[in-house]
Amino acid sequence: MKKYHYEDFTSGNGIGRVMLKEKCIACGSDRRETAFDLGDTRIYRCPSCGLGVADPIPAREDLKKRYEAEYYETGYSEGIERRPSEAAARLLDVLEKHTGKGRLLDIGCGAGAYLAAARDRGWEATGVDVSPFAVNFVREKLGIPVRSGFLDEAGFEESSFDAAIMVHSLEHQQDPAATLGLTKSLLKPGGVLFVSVPNFAGVSALRRGSEWEGLQPGFHFYFFTPGSLRGIAARAGFEVLEVSAPVEIISGASVDAVLGSRAGALARRVARGLMGSAIDRARKRASGPAGGDTITMMARRPEGGI
Repeated sequence: MKKYHYEDFTSGNGIGRVMLKEKCIACGSDRRETAFDLGDTRIYRCPSCGLGVADPIPAREDLKKRYEAEYYETGYSEGIERRPSEAAARLLDVLEKHTGKGRLLDIGCGAGAYLAAARDRGWEATGVDVSPFAVNFVREKLGIPVRSGFLDEAGFEESSFDAAIMVHSLEHQQDPAATLGLTKSLLKPGGVLFVSVPNFAGVSALRRGSEWEGLQPGFHFYFFTPGSLRGIAARAGFEVLEVSAPVEIISGASVDAVLGSRAGALARRVARGLMGSAIDRARKRASGPAGGDTITMMARRPEGGI
């Protein structure tokens, strides 16, 4: 199997970190500008494609220490054993339209919600995660075989998976281009990949700036736009099927739920009008369908591809 290596070095203060690439991994530009200076972390943006990258990016051993039990305490519980999420069901519906049921790899599987849903629907599901806590949880609580470490440490066989998913994990990678290149080699020809990431060009990111929740210094290291995500995947050799980031629509029912049963008809009409205007402004600011908070991508390893 081809090895993908990350170039670590030790800085003057003794903290292991990863050197920034000289050129943008999405479009090849050698230019970058400072988007945000957050003190211990600086976020750079490519002026050509919009891809963001954090500096510093910690070395591997440092990263593994960051995903201990505390990271998962508020986000996961044993409830995932009993009921797969609606998001997992929708994702599996999409995958099954492209490839049917087969072998599924979850890269950055966390506490295994998507793996549990896939297994229950008849997939042969496995995953990998850098967090020993998450890996032990999935093995012991869900009974699903997963591997610990980074993807290139896991030892998966080439051309052995029908589908792979990366649900909000690509932004945590030290080198997304290398990760996608290795992922393609693990898929069978014609195998499909689903990726979801926060949208660096979305409404919330544009509005909140340095306070945007998607930055998460110390955990998120790359910040994608729809175009830059497409570019990285294409450079890794994928056939990109679809990239989207739609703005969510606020319905009349949502307005009613917020206002409660005591609100009168006039209040409801005013609130709906204000929300509709806000949505229109957000769409214009974010150039239409690329303005949602999450980007999703479907891609395929070409038939006969290397």
